[in-house]
Amino acid sequence: HRDLHYPLRRQRQMCIRDSEDAPDNVELRAALAWGLLMTKEADEAASHTKRALELGLADAGMLRNLGRGFEKADRGSDALVVYERLVDKEPSDAAAIISLAECLASLQRDDEAIETYQKGILADSRNADLRLALGKAYVKRGEERAARSQYERLRGLDGDKAALLLRAIEA
Repeated sequence: HRDLHYPLRRQRQMCIRDSEDAPDNVELRAALAWGLLMTKEADEAASHTKRALELGLADAGMLRNLGRGFEKADRGSDALVVYERLVDKEPSDAAAIISLAECLASLQRDDEAIETYQKGILADSRNADLRLALGKAYVKRGEERAARSQYERLRGLDGDKAALLLRAIEA
């Protein structure tokens, strides 16, 4: 039986050795964290991610990957820290805002999730993805009136997404 993670483990060993030689290399720390997440070593990945963030990790693609990786590893609090940095670096990126808000909601921080969606809409009131996500968050909380308000705004932006929200409201 072949070890399918062998290339990742070998890369991990090389990154660890390199990180000892260059402890302040943010890209190396982030790459090591990513590799550790892929080999299911979330505790060690969290440590390297924290260090990469302290060193100023700002690469949006790497931040997205790390956030998703921590979510898959069921490490919501680690994903949250990463998504907060992502939104700090990309404040008008609707996908980043949605990721942050969904992470907050997964941690039962629904009020903060809704505030995050609202801030995103303030920055881009015509973003249909944000309006749909906010509407669904209102549905989840049982706030039909607020959800319908988002539905009305969404109708003029994207009929398909408006239909999705209406189905959620009426479910």
